Amino acid sequence: MAMGVSSSIIGPNFNIGQYGVQKQLMSTVEPTRVLYMEDDAGLAGLLKRRLRRHGYAVDIAPDGEVGLQMVDDNGYDLLLVDYNLPVLSGLEIIRTLTKRSDYPPLIMLTGAGNEALAVEAIQCGASNYVVKDNHGNYFEMLPTVIENALENKRLAVAKRKAQDALKRYEVLIEKSSELTTVLDAMGRLTYVSSSVLQVLGIHARDLENKQLAELVHVDDRPIAETIVADTLKLDRAESTKAIYRVRNAADKWRWMETYATNLFDEPLIGGIVMHWRDVTTRVDAEQAVESSEKRYRTLFEQSNDAIIIMDLSGNLISVNQRAADMLGYDQAAMLEMTYQMLGRPEDRAARVAELESMQVDTTIPVAEITLMKSDGSSVPIERNMALVRDETGQPLHIQSIMRDISERKAAEAVLRESEERLRSTVLSLDDVVLLLDENGLFIDFYEPSNSSNFVALDKFLGKGIEAVLPPHAAAMFDEAVIRLRAEGQVQKFDYPLETRNSTLWFGVTLSTRYDVNDKPAGITVVARDITDRKLSEDRVRQSEERFRQLFELAPTGMVILNSAGELLRINRAFCELLGYTDAQLRTKRFDDIAYPADRGNLKVTEDATTTTFFHMECRLLRSSGQVVYTLIEATGINYLGGDDVYLLAQITDITDRKRAEALLNEYVTQLELLQQIEQDLNQTLVVEEVLKLACDTAMHLSLVECVHIALYDANTQVLKLGYSFNTPGYEIGQVLPPGTLAHTVARTSEAQLVENLPTTPYQPLYSNAIATISVPLITQSRLIGTLTLETNSAHLLNPDRFEFLRVLAGRMAIAIENADLYSASQQQLAELKQLHERLDHMAYHDALTDLPNRFMFEETLDQALKQADTDKSMLAVLFIDLDNFKQINDNLGHIIGDAVLQQVAMRLRQNTRENDVTARMGGDEFMVLVRDFETNDVAIGVAENILHALRQPYFIDSQNLYLSASIGMSFYPSDSHLSVDLLAKADSALYRSKAAGKNIFQVYDSDHSATSQEQFNFGNELRRALDHDEFVLYYQPQMDLNSGQITGLEALLRWQHPKRGLVMPGSFITVAEDRGMLGDIGDWILTELSRNQRQLADLGHQPQMAVNMAVSQFEQVDFVARLWRILEANEADPSRIEIEVTERSMLSDFDAAHYKLKELKGLGLKIALDDFGSGYSSLGYLQHLEIDTLKMDRSLIASMDENETDSKLTSRSRAITRSIITLGKNLGLSVVAEGVENEAQLDYLRENGCDIIQGYLVSKPLSLDDLRVWLDAREEVPVV
Repeated sequence: MAMGVSSSIIGPNFNIGQYGVQKQLMSTVEPTRVLYMEDDAGLAGLLKRRLRRHGYAVDIAPDGEVGLQMVDDNGYDLLLVDYNLPVLSGLEIIRTLTKRSDYPPLIMLTGAGNEALAVEAIQCGASNYVVKDNHGNYFEMLPTVIENALENKRLAVAKRKAQDALKRYEVLIEKSSELTTVLDAMGRLTYVSSSVLQVLGIHARDLENKQLAELVHVDDRPIAETIVADTLKLDRAESTKAIYRVRNAADKWRWMETYATNLFDEPLIGGIVMHWRDVTTRVDAEQAVESSEKRYRTLFEQSNDAIIIMDLSGNLISVNQRAADMLGYDQAAMLEMTYQMLGRPEDRAARVAELESMQVDTTIPVAEITLMKSDGSSVPIERNMALVRDETGQPLHIQSIMRDISERKAAEAVLRESEERLRSTVLSLDDVVLLLDENGLFIDFYEPSNSSNFVALDKFLGKGIEAVLPPHAAAMFDEAVIRLRAEGQVQKFDYPLETRNSTLWFGVTLSTRYDVNDKPAGITVVARDITDRKLSEDRVRQSEERFRQLFELAPTGMVILNSAGELLRINRAFCELLGYTDAQLRTKRFDDIAYPADRGNLKVTEDATTTTFFHMECRLLRSSGQVVYTLIEATGINYLGGDDVYLLAQITDITDRKRAEALLNEYVTQLELLQQIEQDLNQTLVVEEVLKLACDTAMHLSLVECVHIALYDANTQVLKLGYSFNTPGYEIGQVLPPGTLAHTVARTSEAQLVENLPTTPYQPLYSNAIATISVPLITQSRLIGTLTLETNSAHLLNPDRFEFLRVLAGRMAIAIENADLYSASQQQLAELKQLHERLDHMAYHDALTDLPNRFMFEETLDQALKQADTDKSMLAVLFIDLDNFKQINDNLGHIIGDAVLQQVAMRLRQNTRENDVTARMGGDEFMVLVRDFETNDVAIGVAENILHALRQPYFIDSQNLYLSASIGMSFYPSDSHLSVDLLAKADSALYRSKAAGKNIFQVYDSDHSATSQEQFNFGNELRRALDHDEFVLYYQPQMDLNSGQITGLEALLRWQHPKRGLVMPGSFITVAEDRGMLGDIGDWILTELSRNQRQLADLGHQPQMAVNMAVSQFEQVDFVARLWRILEANEADPSRIEIEVTERSMLSDFDAAHYKLKELKGLGLKIALDDFGSGYSSLGYLQHLEIDTLKMDRSLIASMDENETDSKLTSRSRAITRSIITLGKNLGLSVVAEGVENEAQLDYLRENGCDIIQGYLVSKPLSLDDLRVWLDAREEVPVV
C-alpha cells in the first residue's frame, strides 16, 4: 500500500498489551525457565537460589558454547549472560542469538566498571543490563528487570500478531470501491483508503492527517464537527449519518453521504470508521425539484391577489395567505370549506351556477361578486376563474384568482362626493373661476353670489379670452398660457383695469386641468380682486423710501441687527465712525467690532418685540484697533416683513465726553483705585492673578490699547512676558525682544515716557503704537519686572500719569514678591509633608523589602481582629522562617543575602491575595495575615502557594541559589481571640515545622502545644544558658600507643542545666542550629578552651587540645578571622590547638574549604579530619588538603569486635580500619582511633600501627578539675 497502513490505521487508544498474556495468569502455568551463563559456580548457585524464591526455574551454563547448545536443545524463556565467559564473551553470544528470527529476552550482567560494554550490549539487541556490585544489591533488583524483559517480549509478540491481523483488514478495505477513512477523536483523518483516487481523484496521502472540517465546504463545517462529537457518544452497534460537500481533484464540489461508527474499543482500529458515498446526482435532482416547488410556493404565497384552488365540486384544496387574510379565516380552517360557503346566502345559487358552467367552459368572464367574511361582513371582489387540466386533458381542479376591490369602490364613492364638495366650495369663494377647453374657449364658469362683475359671464361661453379681458391683459394671458404648457407649472400675473373713477387690480392664476385619465383637458383660470393689496404695497414702498433717506443720511451711526448679531444694514456715518467700508462691515457680527469686555451686550433677546427699547454705553474697536466709546439707543422693528424682530440701533460717538469725564474724575479715581488695588493685591497670593489684576487696573485707568507686564529672570537676566492685553504674536513666558523700552527701564530702574515712538529705536509689542510709558517694578532694591502701556493716541499718556503708575508699580512689586514668598512657603510645606509621609512609611515598613514591619503588622492584626469579630469572619496568622538562610549570609555575604530577602518579599506579595497583609518581622522571618475567609482551606492554600514559590531557584549574581521555608499557622477564632496568642501559637507551629524536617507548614494543634511549648522554652533556656555561662567543657584524653603517654585532649561541650543536670550536646545542638546560635556557642568554646589552656599550662601540663568545628560554623565567610581574634584576645598558643573538621565541611565548596585550611595552617594551628570513614570518604582530595591527623569514626572501631551474627561486618570493619591506618602512614598523617573501649580493639589497633587512641579504655570525658587530678595521678606527664 502507498500509505503506510501499519502506522496510520492503528488508533491512538490501541493497547498492544490486550493481546499479551496477563502476568496474574502465569501462576497457573509452568514457571519461567531461565538460563544463566556464568563461569563463577558459587555466584551462579547463589543467584539460582535467589531466583528460585521468586518462582523461576534456573539452569546454569559454565561458558558461552555450552549455553548456546542448551538454548538450541531446551529453549528458554529468558537468558542471563555474564560478559566475561571462558569460551565466548557475552557480546558474542548476544550477536549470535539476535541474528535468529525468534530469540528469548537477553539480559547482560557486567562488572561495576563495565557500563560502556553494557551499553554496547543493548545496542546489539540485549533487552537490558545489570551492573554487579560488590555488595550483591543487584540480586534484589534482578527479578524486576527479568519481569520487565519478559513483558516487553510478550508485547512485541502481541504487536506482531496485531500487525498481521491489520494487514488482512486493510486488504479488505483496499479492495472495496467505497471510500473508507478512520478519524481520531479530534476529527483528524488517520487513515484513508486508496479508493479515494477513484471517488475524488485525490491521492490518499494528500488527505492523511487533515481535519475532516478542512475538507468540506465552509457552510458544512458545523455538520462535520458535530458528526465526530455525536459518533463518540454512540456505541459500536450504532452509526451516524451525514451529508456534506467535498471538493474533488477537478475543483468541483461533490455531495458525499457518510456513515460513521465508533470503533475506538476495537484495538485494530482505535478510531471512528467512516464510509463515504458520492450522492451528487441524487442531491442535484432533489434540489431541482425542491427549487421548482419553492418558486411556485413563493409565487403562490406572496401574490398580492387571493388564490383559491378547489376541486370540481367546489371543495377548497389550497388557499394562500392573502385569501385567508382577505376573508378573515385561518388557512387551515378554509380547507374545511367549499366555494359555495364563501358567498352570501342569497348569492350561493349563483356560485353553484359558476361551478356548473366551468364543467362546460374552460373559463368564465371576469366578474365583480360579493363574498362573505368570517365576521359576517361583505367584501366586494373581482373574480377570475379557470379550469386546470392534466397532460391528457382531463380536468384536475379549478383555480380562482380574486382581488379585493373594496378600496376602489370606496374611492369611487369618495370621488363623487369630492366633486360635489368642490363645486360647493368654489361657489363659496370670492374668486371667479373660468374653465377653458384645449382650444382656449370658455366652457364653464363659477362666480360667487356676491360677485360685482361689470358684465354677465354667461354671454362669453364658447368665446376666447380676448372677449373677456382688455387687450394688454389678454396679451399677458397668452404669454402665461405659453409658459404653462412649456413648464407645466402654475402661472400667475397681475393686471390693472381702468374704470371711470379709479384703477382696479386683478390677480390671475392659470393651471392645467386633467380628465379622469390624467390627460390635459383644458385650463382653469382663477381671478381675484387685489386692488386693496396693491394700495397697501404702495404705502409700504413710500414708507420704506422715507426710512431709507432718514437711515442713510443720519449724522450718527445707524445699524440693523438680526438675532444672530449680524449687521444687515449700515449707514455711512457708522462706517466713518469705525473706519470700515460697508462691504467690510457686512462680513462681521456686532461682537466682532465690540471691545472684548462689552461683547454680547447688544443682541435680540427671545422676548423682544416692536415695543422694545433700551439704551446702553458700549466700547467699539476701530479698524486701527483704537477704542471708541459710544451710546447705543436700540428699538425692535419688523424689518423685511414677517414676524421676526430685528434691532434698529442708533450709535453716537461719546469718546470725547468720556475722556472729559475721565479727566474730571481721574484724581479722585486714582486715589480710590490705589486704595482698592492695594487691598486686592494684598489679598492675592498667586502671581498670575496679581499680574492680571494690575493689567486690568492700568487698562481701565489709562484707556490705552495695549498693556503688558514683563518679569525679570535673575538667573538668565532676561525679561519674559508675564501678562498682557492686545500683544498679537507674543505668548506668556516668551522672552521680550531686546529693542523694547522695557529693557531700558529694567537696566536703568527709571520710568520713561516716549511720546513719539516711531522716531526712536524702541520696538513696541503693539504694532500701531505711537506712544508708550514704562515703569520698573522694584522692591527692596531688587528688580521684579516692568509695567508698560502702549497706545496710538499720544494724548492718553501724559506726565500726570507718571506718579500714579509709579505708585501702582510699587504696590505690584510688593504683591508679586509676597506671592513668590507664599509660593515658596507652600513648596516648603509640600516638601515637609512628603518628608513626614516618608518618615511615617519608614516607621511602619521594613527598609530592605518595603514590606510592613512588626509594628505595622501587630497594629493591622489588632484592627483585623476587631473587624472579624464584627463580620463574623475568619483570620489566619502565618509565621514564615527561611530554612538555612544563615548559610547564604555566612558563605556569600550579606549583600547576596539581602538580595535573596528582597526576592522572597516579592514572591510573598505575588502569592498572597489582594486583601492579605505580608510583613517582615526581622532577619529571615516573615508574617502573613490572611483575612476574610470561611474555611481553613483558603489559608492553607495560601501557605502551599508560598512554599511552592519560595522553593523555586533564586538567580542572583549569575548563580542559582536554592532555599526553602517553614511555616507555622494559627487561626482566629478557633485558636484565640487575642493577637499575642495567635502570634505565639503560630510560632509554636513553626517550631513543629522545623522539627518535622523543614520545607513544610504546620497548623497549631492544642494536642502538641505542651510539647511545642516545652521545645520553645528549651530554645529560650538555651539562649539563657549562653548568657548565664551554663556551658562547660569536658576533656577526653588521647594516648600515644607507642609511648603510652597522653599527647592530647579533645574538648567536648556539656550544658550544666540548673534543673535537668548535665545535658549532652546531642540534646540541644539541633535546637541551637535552628535558633542560629551555633556561631555564638562556637565562639564561647574557643574562648573557654583558650582559658583552660592557660590554666593547665600554669600547672605544668601542656597537651595538644582538639576542638570540633560545626559545618555551619566552618562555612562562615569570616570563620578564620573570628577564630584568630578569639585566640589572640585570650593569648592562646595556636601551635597546641588542633581544629577538627568533618568531611562534610568539604562537600559544598571544596576550593573555599581548602583555602580556609591553608589559612588555619598559616596561623600555626593543626588540622584533623574527623569522622573519617563514616561514609563520605573520598581519597581524591586527601592529597590536596592541609591536614595533620586522620580521626577514624567510632562506628568503625565499635564494629571491629567479634560479631557472631555478622562476621562479614567485623571483617569488613577491620579491613577498612587497616586501610585507613595504611593510608594515613603513606600520606604522613597521624591516625587517631576514637571510641576504643576494650583490649581487643586496642590490640588490633596496635598490631596495625595506629598512632593514637581515644576512648573509655583510656578515660571517660573529664571536667577541668577532674582532669587535673587525673593527670597528676599518672606516673608521667608528657610535655609536647
